Amino acid sequence: MYALLFILLNSCDIGDNDDVCIYTQGAFVTAIDAPLTAMVNQPVDVEVSFPVVNGCGIFNRFIETTDGNTITIAVEAIYEGCVCTADVPTRVTTYRFTPSALGQYELKFVSSDGNFITASITVN
Repeated sequence: MYALLFILLNSCDIGDNDDVCIYTQGAFVTAIDAPLTAMVNQPVDVEVSFPVVNGCGIFNRFIETTDGNTITIAVEAIYEGCVCTADVPTRVTTYRFTPSALGQYELKFVSSDGNFITASITVN
């Protein structure tokens, strides 16, 4: 009984610091919904789906690397809470891309180690 109480109390610091049970982690993209064409300087919304490892996980931010007209995008999830459900929900968020020039753009969303889900968008 005391061992269980010790584990529970030490798994999350109960105090004035609300950030104790918060961490970030990369999340692999499982699906995207993107248009095929866009216009210069007009925002393009891409719907991005990704699973999180428990019920406390939500979208935190996109991490982008640009090489010419190719943008590699990774999703970072944030987990807030000391007690989380054990399900593995899929979250959906929107990636907003605003092309600044004409041409063919490739958006590469990280889907696993070394693999991507790619959207090719022609900007007129």
